[in-house]
Amino acid sequence: MNSPTQLKAGFHGVWPDVVTPVKEDHSLDLRRLESHIRTLLYKGASGVVLFGECGEGPSFSYDEKTQALAHLVKEGIASNAMMLACMGSSVPEVVKLVHLADYLKLNAVLISTPFYFQDLSDDGLVNYFDFLFRQIAKSPTHCYLHLLPGKMHHELPDFISTRGGVSLRPGDGVIHSWLNRLLTPDTVGTGGDSHTRFPIGISFPAGS
Repeated sequence: MNSPTQLKAGFHGVWPDVVTPVKEDHSLDLRRLESHIRTLLYKGASGVVLFGECGEGPSFSYDEKTQALAHLVKEGIASNAMMLACMGSSVPEVVKLVHLADYLKLNAVLISTPFYFQDLSDDGLVNYFDFLFRQIAKSPTHCYLHLLPGKMHHELPDFISTRGGVSLRPGDGVIHSWLNRLLTPDTVGTGGDSHTRFPIGISFPAGS
């Protein structure tokens, strides 16, 4: 059980991509969103991802996202228990969201490929991320990439590592391969995706 206002620093455990409840007039239902997050944290989630795929992030404006996050922080949801998904095709819009995460001291941002344009060439995607990262180079907020096309997984690690970043290689899941060596897992564990592996004991991977 986690307190919504007191959570360990860092990125660990389970982070659900939460749905975004709305009222009949399609405005955000902030009370239900808050209640849902409190329930998830109370039941053991380490944090939550807001306005991601399950939360239909591209359907909500920057102002609506600002309103929701400001409400959650005001009502005592720990900033380090929230990760903001930045899904969009507009670099200035994504940059604004990253700066919002900076201002609110959120745990991290989850940045997707240009939404609705996932058939871009490899060079196009690399140029997009290169241009974007130059705009947010001074951001103190951790950044994670999301929804990369398959081929990019083989080429992006070098692009990131040559610029001082840390990247998982193809075959390195979130909780297996070399990263496992940093963990001391239980003898029996349950993972959140089909690639989860524990170096000792028994693992029960969940379906992706």
